[in-house]
Amino acid sequence: MHIFPFKAHYPDIQKFETSKTSLSSVRESYVTLRHNGFFKALDQKAIFIYQIVGQNTHTGIIVSNDVNDYFLEKIMGHENTIADKEQTIVEITERSKALSKPILLTYPDHDVINRKIDDFIASNPPLLEVFVPESQQSHTIWMVTEATLIEDFTMLFREQIPKAYIADGHHRASMVAQILQKHNSENPEVQVGLLCAYFPFSALNIYDFSRAIQLKSVIEPKELLVRLKSIFNIEIIDRFSKPTAQQELTLFFESSCYRLSWKPEIQASAKRNGLTLDVEIFNTYVLEKILQFSEIQTTNCIEYINGTTSLDTLEEKVKTSNLVIFNFYPIKIDEIVAKADANQVLPPKSTWFEPRIKSGLIVLEF
Repeated sequence: MHIFPFKAHYPDIQKFETSKTSLSSVRESYVTLRHNGFFKALDQKAIFIYQIVGQNTHTGIIVSNDVNDYFLEKIMGHENTIADKEQTIVEITERSKALSKPILLTYPDHDVINRKIDDFIASNPPLLEVFVPESQQSHTIWMVTEATLIEDFTMLFREQIPKAYIADGHHRASMVAQILQKHNSENPEVQVGLLCAYFPFSALNIYDFSRAIQLKSVIEPKELLVRLKSIFNIEIIDRFSKPTAQQELTLFFESSCYRLSWKPEIQASAKRNGLTLDVEIFNTYVLEKILQFSEIQTTNCIEYINGTTSLDTLEEKVKTSNLVIFNFYPIKIDEIVAKADANQVLPPKSTWFEPRIKSGLIVLEF
């Protein structure tokens, strides 16, 4: 991977707090905020170390990444993108001429890179510290300007990390890469890279996820259970819980919870058709065949719920609305990597990664 230091802008947190302006507004309002002095400019190129501390600690680095790595498929994705969302990103990016949220990339752990990051944190004060009340997390950024250490990082990524995987930011990666490719061709003397945050595999948490389905206009709830018995072994369990292994789902239905496991003949049939993940099998055999959803991505009858949602919330949701909720065991990082390496994609909203990068902490203008 070809990473570089860059001159960044970062927020004047005191000014944000005094004015009660939220960092979440940076994406749409960066030009105005910058004009009104809400951001400070750094006069040195740097690489930035980024640490998020909440229930877990996640540490990585923020860099400018050669756009060509994206087009050479060294930056690998695992999700399809949606045109409407892409157009919004294009409009905001071209208007602001700034990248305010890094693409979250992940890569296999490298001991030397990890050690250099840890050593720097231990011996240097941070540039910026922000506590985010809604997530109960602290976001801390250190600025690396020492030429020797920057060269070490760029060399290690160039020689030891042949590819990286998008954990969050597929739409931004796709559209911003095209915008910057055009910008760089028109301004060859000032090359701008993708704003990327690299976190190693060990710094990621992958959570479970759920599909909440509105049955009212699709199928009678009791009929659903009858049809599910044709593809699942079904066991009622005495309390709401999440699945404990792959090839197992839990179904939250009215005031009951069921453990679902695929029948062997369904697994065999799915495998013959190239379906290996629970969510792929579910989409085909439950959403398409049983519930007759032909356009899974566009129907408003299916809601995605990320795995940080508590069981109590899921239980309350299913008891107070005409919904059934299917909960899935988390997909593993090696399964995501295998899909990306094979140029295959996961169904939309099949993963929930943490850390979640905060917008507006480090901004790259172009």
